[in-house]
Amino acid sequence: MTPVQVIGIGDDGAQGLPAKRIAVIESADVLVGGRRHLALFPDAGAERIEVGSNLKEVAARIDGASADGLRVVVLASGDPLFYGLGGYLVGRLGAERVVVHPHVSAMQVAFARLGQPWHAATLVSLHAKPIEDLKPSIERGATPIGIFTDETNTPNAIARYLIGRGGGYSASVCEHLDGEDERVWTGSLEAMAEGAFAPLNVVILRRNP
Repeated sequence: MTPVQVIGIGDDGAQGLPAKRIAVIESADVLVGGRRHLALFPDAGAERIEVGSNLKEVAARIDGASADGLRVVVLASGDPLFYGLGGYLVGRLGAERVVVHPHVSAMQVAFARLGQPWHAATLVSLHAKPIEDLKPSIERGATPIGIFTDETNTPNAIARYLIGRGGGYSASVCEHLDGEDERVWTGSLEAMAEGAFAPLNVVILRRNP
């Protein structure tokens, strides 16, 4: 049995990884990750497993490959233990079988780009979750709020939801952080509701005075 290596990567892909992480990826017998992550390393992994909505199936295949002594490397975004795939695998396989190599979280980079401390921020993941999960933070007037989005809970959808609850926030959308297409947009909820944003983004909300 070999430990599963979970490597966090940023939007800049291999360029943002140290050589020793690249070496681990290139030596993988089984390479696991989302389509975007796998595309960054087209020649790595004798077997390649794409992660989508099939987490239970993927975890079972990782478990079996690791038990057979194969070198399994899992690619994940940012810090894999921060609302990421790493936490899921630790829960399924046990912490003793998973080695996590974190990258900087997209949320950390987003607050850095805005020059705003985030030790007191409320963080919410809407990835594959109902937008109503924002409700407790909104009702207590939390500020700032960092939100992980997905293809359903987009910045536009979040803005419309907040406007429907009375607004009261300004927003920033941080796209492709650390990548060539990085963009940080800041404006009103009304503007965010009508804006066009890249699918890869996080949203930061700040309560209006």
